[in-house]
Amino acid sequence: EALPLDLVLVAPPLKEVWTGRRQIRWDAGLLHIVSRQGLILMKELRGDVQDEADIERLQEVHDG
Repeated sequence: EALPLDLVLVAPPLKEVWTGRRQIRWDAGLLHIVSRQGLILMKELRGDVQDEADIERLQEVHDG
């Protein structure tokens, strides 16, 4: 089974997001996870239609 992943170029606008990520232990090793706000910023910078929908959903889940 394939698992799609996005690659991230850590340019200056993402430096704080990247340095603030957390490590979570998983069966296959460590995962590096950015915060919800960091993910929203990354999606805003990318800015495609799916990212806009994802941002809206992330904000709805957070706001309750």
